[in-house]
Order: sequence, then structure tokens, then C-alpha cells
Amino acid sequence: TPITAISSATETLLGGALLDPEAAQQFVAIVSRHASRLRGLVEDLLELSRIESREWQLTMLAVDPKPIIATSLEVVTVAAVQRGATLRTDFDEDLPQLEADPRALEQVLINLLDNAVKYGGLRPIIDLEARLEEGERVRLVVRDHGPGLPAQELAHVMEPFYRVEPSRNRASGGMGLGLSIAR
Repeated sequence: TPITAISSATETLLGGALLDPEAAQQFVAIVSRHASRLRGLVEDLLELSRIESREWQLTMLAVDPKPIIATSLEVVTVAAVQRGATLRTDFDEDLPQLEADPRALEQVLINLLDNAVKYGGLRPIIDLEARLEEGERVRLVVRDHGPGLPAQELAHVMEPFYRVEPSRNRASGGMGLGLSIAR
């Protein structure tokens, strides 16, 4: 866990690694990386708690979906580059304004895109599509071309802390909260 890694690294630093500049730099990097993971976990837990307690209220506004899509892609770009992922967009140019909470829509897109980057396989290809449907409805789709999930897992993937393959989640830093928050 992040706390264990932070504790171990700081104990090692206090035990003498501070005197070795190269070792000190490595252990400080470990502390920094796991502190970021811990911050993300705490933020996700707080967000999920607000949503489930109905403390988080949607503020519905007329919003242009294009800037929200662009911001969502920007947020996941660094992780996508690190994983060798390809992010592709395909959306109708004449998309109408949506009646949506812009912050919630952005969070959903970021969580879905981040999940696709993490679990879409080796060098994943992720598509984000926005299509105008009948009745002025807009359908947003995030699709990866990865290995997919076993059918028996599909009913559970939106549950908090659910992990299809715990070892794969540990490697990517996932705690099983992104899709729950998106739901």
C-alpha cells in the first residue's frame, strides 16, 4: 500500500540513506510516488462518499461538450503517453449543447479514459466518440480494444473496490474506485 511504501522509505532514509545522495534521491522518489497514489486514493474515497451520501449535487447547465472532451483527454494524456496508448477522437461537428453538470461529465470521461489507458492492454488504442442521436441526444462512448473482461465479471466492475485481477490493479495503482465514481 502507499502508506507501507512511504513508511519503509522514510525509515530507510532516517536509518542512514540520507547520507548517500544517490540512495536518498531514490527513496525520496518512492515517497513522492506513493504520496501521489495515496492522495489519489483519498480523493477518490472522498468523492465516492459525497456521491453515495447524496452530498454531491448535480448542477445542470447547458454546456458545449467539445471543451469538456478536450480537457478530459488532456488530463489522461501523460498516462497515455507513458503506457504507449493512442487516444483517438471521432465526434460529430454539429454537437448541440448538453444539459449536464460539466464537472460530473468531465469526471466520468476522465475516469473512463483513465481506466481504458490502464487496462486496455499493451499499447492500448482508446476511442472517444460523440454522436448526435435522434431527439437531440448525444451519445458519448469510450472504447478500448484491449483484452476485455470475462462475462461473469461484467456485473461487478462498477462496484467500489472490485478488482477483476488484483495483481494487474496493483501494478497500475488502481484501487477499484474509478468506475464506481463514473457510475
